[in-house]
Amino acid sequence: MVYLTYYDADIDEEAVAFYDDGRWLNDKYKSNIPIFSPPELKTASIIFLVVNNNSDVSLVGGGTHWSLLVYVREMNVFFQYDSYKSMNKSKAKYVAKTIFGLDKIDIIETNAPQQMNECGVFVLSFVEYLYRKLIKYQEKQVKEQAEKQVEEKARRRTYPKELFEIDSGEIPKGFVMRKKCKDIISGLKKNYDASKAKK
Repeated sequence: MVYLTYYDADIDEEAVAFYDDGRWLNDKYKSNIPIFSPPELKTASIIFLVVNNNSDVSLVGGGTHWSLLVYVREMNVFFQYDSYKSMNKSKAKYVAKTIFGLDKIDIIETNAPQQMNECGVFVLSFVEYLYRKLIKYQEKQVKEQAEKQVEEKARRRTYPKELFEIDSGEIPKGFVMRKKCKDIISGLKKNYDASKAKK
């Protein structure tokens, strides 16, 4: 039973089982999701990119490692969050160069917590952690600028480098993030079942 479909990538019962403890998250299902450049890619201030070390995208389930690459336009720099040393650095450079067409790629390796076999779960944790941190920072910055009565069009977002550092004590352990993912998928299943029951 398929709970969610995006192009030809499906989330079904087998995909949900990947969130059980001790199993790897992977790209088991062949997906032909097109690479495209939405207009936001040229203007967004921060862009999150998930990187896999699969060299042959025609291979189903190819690749053995996931990492996170974050582009900060204002600084013109990429931050690499790799939970297994710098395993994906060359792939991250390739992704950055391909998507952004930049000649010079500046990738800063971060202090990402290290692990051996939970890379997919760690990427999800990094995204959640950084997203929450950025939202909190931006809300504070907007409030401060509003208090100083800075006009809306003159307001500028700035991002200090420290904002992109990770406090490893705040990253949930693999099993906690797996449970969160499984809860989200279970919610999708519940909604799917409810919509089927109405028909």
